[in-house]
Amino acid sequence: CWTLPAHMALMTGLPGALHQVTDNSRRLDPALTTLAEALKAQGFRTAGFYSGPNLHPAFGFGAGFETYQNCSGKDLPKGAFEAALTRGDNKDLVNLHKDSHSGLSSQALLDESSAWLEDAVDQDEPFFLFVHWWDPHYDYTPPKALAKSFDPEYRGKQTGVDFLSLARSPKPRDLDHILALYDAEIRYTDNHIGELLAKLEALNLTDDTLVVFTADHGDEFFEHGYRGHQRTLYEEAVQVPLVMRLPGVLPAGERVEGNAGLQDIFSTVADLLDVPMPSYEIGPSLRPLWETGDDGRQHFMELELAHRNVHMTSVRDGDTKVIWDHEKQRLEVFDLKADPLEQNPRVSIGPFDEGDEFAEQRALVAEHIARLEEQRKQLPATQGFRADHELSAELREELARMGYLDSDEAGE
Repeated sequence: CWTLPAHMALMTGLPGALHQVTDNSRRLDPALTTLAEALKAQGFRTAGFYSGPNLHPAFGFGAGFETYQNCSGKDLPKGAFEAALTRGDNKDLVNLHKDSHSGLSSQALLDESSAWLEDAVDQDEPFFLFVHWWDPHYDYTPPKALAKSFDPEYRGKQTGVDFLSLARSPKPRDLDHILALYDAEIRYTDNHIGELLAKLEALNLTDDTLVVFTADHGDEFFEHGYRGHQRTLYEEAVQVPLVMRLPGVLPAGERVEGNAGLQDIFSTVADLLDVPMPSYEIGPSLRPLWETGDDGRQHFMELELAHRNVHMTSVRDGDTKVIWDHEKQRLEVFDLKADPLEQNPRVSIGPFDEGDEFAEQRALVAEHIARLEEQRKQLPATQGFRADHELSAELREELARMGYLDSDEAGE
């Protein structure tokens, strides 16, 4: 539910608990395979164009890309990232993030990716193009004419600048204006994505090119008292679009039900393009969702920010959604069919207790954590690389309490 770990899940097919790039002090273990590396190994030309600091190659995002280019219009010096990665010094990186929220980058992304596509056509080789669109991220500062068209009657003083500095929800009319500015930035970005798709068509690439459109997270507008993201795992923060197109292979114009996650996209792309998977387990292909209508899969979400003492795990099983706050020892259970806005949770506070009325919901979380532990044991690791893949003592105690680890394992 925030940019860095979400994009790494997209690129590795692994959740944050396994790829471990969950804050700005961690980079990807080079022993793990990225989607770009898997495709490059099969003869694909690879290029990535990014526009925000959380996609910097210092975190490992450049692995497998022949071209990986900053299109933010901002200087993103490697030293600021290395200071965070090696010394935990985030001062310069925080300033870079603040600066990155201003300005617009969609046109630069369109120009650079379109030029690269033209060259790729001339080379007549399969290609992988990754374009990271940043403009809908706060601050919400669309072009003035577009902003006006989305809220022509507004006469107040509220702007979309420094949204994160708002300590409480603004007055309803001002909040509506912020949402209008957000919508305008989405439209601005969507217009440029449309031009990139038109470029594919103009180059006669549409019929045999797989297109995947998705996002890393949503934003909160005080639905649960918070703004932005990195705070919760409620639907407004984690529900994102996923649209795929491959003529003759994927069913056109069809919307399918079921749970899907960013970590499932790697395997889905590999499946559709007949690309070998990594030797270790990653997220499953989504093919069953459109071929058989299988919507029985569970989906797991997580949020871990050590510097804020935030650690949450969420499981969605059909219409049931469970959020376990490891720090507060708080369990929330929602029925998303009856309560899609998550306003009326059933709540249990306290450590895992095998005998309480929430035992079934707690078991969903414990089973997920135990499954992660089994996956973790499969992962390769570079000798001497700081991966921090071990489960914390607290998680081990929870698993032992639920019967998923014996006492010796819990005390390791």
